[in-house]
Amino acid sequence: MKKYISFILILFFISACNSTRKINTNEVNSEKKATELNFSVVLTGEHSQIKEKQYYIFHSKDELYKFFKSDNTEELFKNADDFKRNMLIGIFLGQQSTGGINIKIDAVTENEESVVVKYHIEYSKIAMMVMTAPYAIIKIKKTDKKIIFEENKS
Repeated sequence: MKKYISFILILFFISACNSTRKINTNEVNSEKKATELNFSVVLTGEHSQIKEKQYYIFHSKDELYKFFKSDNTEELFKNADDFKRNMLIGIFLGQQSTGGINIKIDAVTENEESVVVKYHIEYSKIAMMVMTAPYAIIKIKKTDKKIIFEENKS
């Protein structure tokens, strides 16, 4: 009888160990289908006219020129003017009280619904007390998908 009870207890523990947790297949599928997109950094700097943190998406040369309102806009973006196949994405940190702040793009990924721009902010070890407004502008292939920005704060 003891062997029979022991056998049942062992079966119970083995079956409990093999239980599985149901996973939402939509989450798994969207993660698996995310692919890295090629991107290139078109322009970075510390002096924009943007006062608050904002993201911009430029679908055309007209949008770009209206935004920058500068005589040298064409010269600045001479390598990124193919708006039939590409678009520009800008990350602007707004006004900062120190220099030495840079935006680094970690990755651009695409899934069925959206394009995700992952970036982080680098702080220089030596920072001058000066007003800056850091920004980064990248070029990606043109898309109608929603653009999502993810800042890595670690």
